[in-house]
Amino acid sequence: MALNPSGAISLGGATSGQSINLELGKSATAQASLNDADVRGLAGVASGQISMPGDFWGKSSASNLQNGGFWYKYNGSLFAHSNTVSPTGTVSGDNAISGTARFYPNATSYGSDKGIVYGGRAPAYVGTVNYITNTGSCGGDNNLGLPAKAGAPGCSFGPSRAQGAFIGGFAPPSTTTYVTFSNTGSVSTTGSYSGTATGYGSGGPYGVDKGVVQYGTSPNINIARFVTNTGSIGGDTATSNSVRSQSQTAGFNGSDACVMMGGYVPNPSGGFRTVYNIITNTGSIGSDTSMGSFGRRLGGGCEYGGDKGIIGFGTTQNPGVAQSNSVNYVTNTGSVGGVAAGAGTGGSSMASVGYGV
Repeated sequence: MALNPSGAISLGGATSGQSINLELGKSATAQASLNDADVRGLAGVASGQISMPGDFWGKSSASNLQNGGFWYKYNGSLFAHSNTVSPTGTVSGDNAISGTARFYPNATSYGSDKGIVYGGRAPAYVGTVNYITNTGSCGGDNNLGLPAKAGAPGCSFGPSRAQGAFIGGFAPPSTTTYVTFSNTGSVSTTGSYSGTATGYGSGGPYGVDKGVVQYGTSPNINIARFVTNTGSIGGDTATSNSVRSQSQTAGFNGSDACVMMGGYVPNPSGGFRTVYNIITNTGSIGSDTSMGSFGRRLGGGCEYGGDKGIIGFGTTQNPGVAQSNSVNYVTNTGSVGGVAAGAGTGGSSMASVGYGV
């Protein structure tokens, strides 16, 4: 859904395409003003005067990312390269990128069409940040004074998914610290959330403007944590799904929902997980569903093509392909396909995020 490209626009009202409230997922009669943070986010005007109706023409609270990518990689050695995903789902070969080669970084989108990579091990724990442009170029290292840690799952939130968050992580041990980024990529807030300390979980979008992180080590858990469209981080939400860590997540259906796949529990508790879970646009977490393929952990997942998802790379259960470059495609209805051939050097422990609209 998007606001009309021309004509009347109003803060409230029940007319789709005209009502800012409806576009932001609010009721038609909800109280709103042009100075509200979510309204400014939708207009793309962080401060100063907003022009009605022109600043809202064609704006959408959904972010339909067209391209995706896997950034940095481990395969016995650390690699500073990417494998990008085209709008049709084609995975590229290895591309050399800037920044320190490392493993266990995480990523989230920001600014509606760009990405942030944070943390990892090189092999020491780092708090490095790298910015990915809306054309897929990965910039050099930035030291923003953030904690050094790895495996901090990321998710985006807010109108047009313009802001990002990294929640928890492993320092060691697992932590309750978080950081959020503004729509310009600057650090917005830091702090500690209330609940279980977790690392090596998985995160993604749901409900157009909200985020969720789930699973992780504390030790291995099946807890979910929801992020509101203003960046408020919720407490522990228990699920009945199998416990695991090191899973991977991809959004689909215009980032209305996401799928969390795979993961790992050290033997003899269960080894690789061969299941996935769908999280709907209302935040309902589906039960375990068989992947129908080898289990995978420490891969990556992201959106591509505006409304589809891809899970790729990772350490696999297949004894003949320990470090994989294979992929699973997720349709815009959440159907998860079988294993397909990818491209580039097989590997694991990378960051993954969509970019470009």
